[in-house]
Amino acid sequence: MDLLRRSVAALVALVAMPMLADSASAQSASAPDLTAAYLTNFVKFTVWPAEALPADAPLVLCVEGSATVADALEGMTRSQKVAGHPLTVRRVKADDPLQPCHVLYASELARERADRLLRTTATLPILTVSDSTDFTRRGGIVSFFVEKERLRFAVNPDAAERAGLRISAKLLSLSTIVRGDRP
Repeated sequence: MDLLRRSVAALVALVAMPMLADSASAQSASAPDLTAAYLTNFVKFTVWPAEALPADAPLVLCVEGSATVADALEGMTRSQKVAGHPLTVRRVKADDPLQPCHVLYASELARERADRLLRTTATLPILTVSDSTDFTRRGGIVSFFVEKERLRFAVNPDAAERAGLRISAKLLSLSTIVRGDRP
């Protein structure tokens, strides 16, 4: 009986260790790593029009304004594919052409820059993501915000539809839905 109890206790400890390790690593994940993980997962739950993302073409994740997020994305997406598309990270500046981008993460945008970016991308098949205040209300597709010390995200399905993108119902169910018609 004692041997059985020790065996069960050892088994429970063995099973619990990875869960505790995952919990600890999730709590210690840096903000750029967490943002990069979200961006990578957004790609898995978004469908681009065939003409915007032909078969086997690379899926390009563009980053403006955050070298640390770009670094984290590069590490996370190295030799990774989503739906047969290799993931590529591209660093962009304010006036760079955005046409090769499928995802654009723009960090800490000033209101004027955010509005100009949203006017430029409103009807392009680009998943626009930012941490800027009211980004989705002003016509962006996804925005990050902090609620109760947790990183959360909002999605504007109207903006996604205008861009020709389909966002999975699974992703929408995890988000705060924002309606905004201002491109």
